[in-house]
Amino acid sequence: MVAGLLAVFAVAGLLVALRGLTSDGKPDGRRAAAEITLGTESVPHPNARASHASTTPHAPDARQAPVSRLPSAAKVVGQTIIGRFDVGRADPELRARVRRGEVGGVILFAPADVSAGTVWSTVRALQREAENGGNPRLLVAVDQEGGEVKRLPGPPRISPPDFSTADRAASDSEATGQYLSGLGVNVDLAPVMDVAHPGSAIATRSLGNTPRADSTLGRAFSQALESHGVAATGKHFPGLGAASVNTDVGQATIALPSERLVEEAHPFIAAGASLLMVSNANVPRT
Repeated sequence: MVAGLLAVFAVAGLLVALRGLTSDGKPDGRRAAAEITLGTESVPHPNARASHASTTPHAPDARQAPVSRLPSAAKVVGQTIIGRFDVGRADPELRARVRRGEVGGVILFAPADVSAGTVWSTVRALQREAENGGNPRLLVAVDQEGGEVKRLPGPPRISPPDFSTADRAASDSEATGQYLSGLGVNVDLAPVMDVAHPGSAIATRSLGNTPRADSTLGRAFSQALESHGVAATGKHFPGLGAASVNTDVGQATIALPSERLVEEAHPFIAAGASLLMVSNANVPRT
């Protein structure tokens, strides 16, 4: 299990840019950059009809806390770590780490036929472990891009290259946000913002093949998703569209002129997603 833990900033390059959100999931420049809407404080069962309000937790001010109540080094480091969690499998060691505050979040993996109730009860149990240990609520993330990368059986129903218009992207993302927030998931590791080149290893997952298309579709997807308290994650900054090798299985080099690299990085900014996932490709200085 320890090998499955991902150091968010140092190892996996996940979740490196946080932006404040209002309670309805929209950007709020007045808030500190490290604040983010984590979804509902009390997540209802998928079959429940009761409405619920989204809340934004605020980190305590360590400068005003008594020294004896400051978090331990293990907790401080732990809050930068995300661990894999397989829905339906018992993982007492990870649960214990969550309770001790040594894990800041989980990435969910699930069998294709997993039920909404199973996901909901799993997330609820993990959040209770965090709460019982006096820790912040967990980031609960999932790769729910649509198409070939989708860990849960719900939306998106359309593959990203088929969004084609902002309206279609927003509509499918709206359904995705409702679905994930109802399960207690507060981070979607999507959309894929890489500008696809001919022969690109990521072309079947990317929103488009021009910076303009990626910016427009990425913004529509991110805004609709975050309107339900689910943080969008633009990936894979500064862009893997020129890579002919899948970086999950091999080493890729992005050999583009500096000007083109800047152009292809622009959609990540324009989309306004609350989070960024950094690529692990080689980008030579040109």
